[in-house]
Amino acid sequence: MKPLSMALAVMLTLALLLCPQPALEGAREGLYLFGRQVAPALLPCMFCLNLLDALGLFSSLKKKLPASAALLSGAFAWCSGAPGGARLLSALYGDSPAAWRLCPGINLLGPAFLLGAVALGQYGQTACFYPMALGHYGVALVYLLLAAPKKASPSLPPRKSMSFPQAFHKSILGAVESLMCAGGCIILCTAIGHILGELLPLSLMWKALLTGLLEATGGCAAMPGSGLPLRWQLTLCAGILSFGGLSVGLQSLCFLSLRPGKYLGCKALMGLFSGLVCYLTCPWFLKDTVQGAFAPRRLLISRSAGLLGLSLSSAAALFFTLTVCLCLKGLSRKESGLQKI
Repeated sequence: MKPLSMALAVMLTLALLLCPQPALEGAREGLYLFGRQVAPALLPCMFCLNLLDALGLFSSLKKKLPASAALLSGAFAWCSGAPGGARLLSALYGDSPAAWRLCPGINLLGPAFLLGAVALGQYGQTACFYPMALGHYGVALVYLLLAAPKKASPSLPPRKSMSFPQAFHKSILGAVESLMCAGGCIILCTAIGHILGELLPLSLMWKALLTGLLEATGGCAAMPGSGLPLRWQLTLCAGILSFGGLSVGLQSLCFLSLRPGKYLGCKALMGLFSGLVCYLTCPWFLKDTVQGAFAPRRLLISRSAGLLGLSLSSAAALFFTLTVCLCLKGLSRKESGLQKI
């Protein structure tokens, strides 16, 4: 074991032993954030992503369209959210340098999380979603265009084809496993953030930023109380979401043997550019927005429209997944019939 890893593990253990009360409060807050905001947004999308992968959609894309497989797989992974992207890369490319290079641009937080947990959950308005999404996904798209492999990577051993019930069962187990991985990292990083906040005399703004660098969900939840103007709050949230925090990095390490320094450095650059894009585009969507509470009727209409859009997008994703699954099932039956003939 590397000395640095051992030293960090020892320091973490001592911090938990010497500061049990802040660690307990942080773990309780992380569990609350995970159960209330993260799990409802991630579980359905992770299930759909795993089901498509189990039925062979992404392996077929990689085989037939090697130059576009990274972009197409990334689009599906973005809908799922981290750590679904890292899990998908592990299934497509194995634990290889190609997967490590693509991971910063594919393993992102999903739109359901940005809309439901941040834009509506923290600010109560769908308009906050658009500048953050432009920065978050726009920077990732540029990164994927630059980092996507131009030729086919070494193929993995072919996976055994499975029936729909088998794929359904595997997808449920995989989604729960990914979700538990995300929850454990969120709780751990939130506990670390509370310990550091107890030990360091920081203002509310710096505490929110420190929390975001460790865990994106907690950082975005603390940002409304930082006292900053709304435009700067959204800018910092966009940067935190693209960086992902230490929590998303640890979730990625559960599926890929990434080099933490390169991965976090790349995500930090993406966070800076994402925040810049969000800052520049905020006036396009928030011209009439005043910091503080909206009128009750406007707030109700905004939340209702956002929840309706989130429900429709989830229903469309499920319908699309089931349609693709049925088509793949029909093609597999047709191929098996031709082989018998």
